Amino acid sequence: MNVLIVGIGDAFTARYFGSSAIVKGPEGMVLIDCPDLIHRALRVATSLSGVEADAFSINDIILTHLHGDHCNGLESYGFARYFTRLDDPEHPKPRLHCAQGVADRLWERLGPAMDGAHANPDEPRTLDDFFDLHILDPETPSQIVGLKVKCRLTQHPIPTLGLRFDDGKYSFAW
Repeated sequence: MNVLIVGIGDAFTARYFGSSAIVKGPEGMVLIDCPDLIHRALRVATSLSGVEADAFSINDIILTHLHGDHCNGLESYGFARYFTRLDDPEHPKPRLHCAQGVADRLWERLGPAMDGAHANPDEPRTLDDFFDLHILDPETPSQIVGLKVKCRLTQHPIPTLGLRFDDGKYSFAW
């Protein structure tokens, strides 16, 4: 397991990118949260670290909660992958992992921007057009990119997850 911190800023940062990280496991990479300017944040973090990763090579995202500094980048991430799949249907839909409370309101947040003029009005878009949704259950560990991922609800004003990644030798908590 390797971890690359992508951003360390809070909601009001003018200097850093929003709090996020890439965790690399034996079966790929997972992005923790998807803040504003995610494509630029990934480019800067990977160019400084020498790690090769971008929105087209990271197929898993864990969304801890719906505050904008953790999820505003989902729109551009989802669109980038959606339009790529129009040209290359074999390119996978990104898997989006989150708590049920986040999933329940996610399209309410994304839908007004993502179900726009590009869509056939007789066939509106849904979250499923952009992401493959996976619900994280605090009672049951998940396997994501070959890592065991445990989650727990945290103290925050809205439904939020804390995470623990385990590769059998090391653990990393977020």
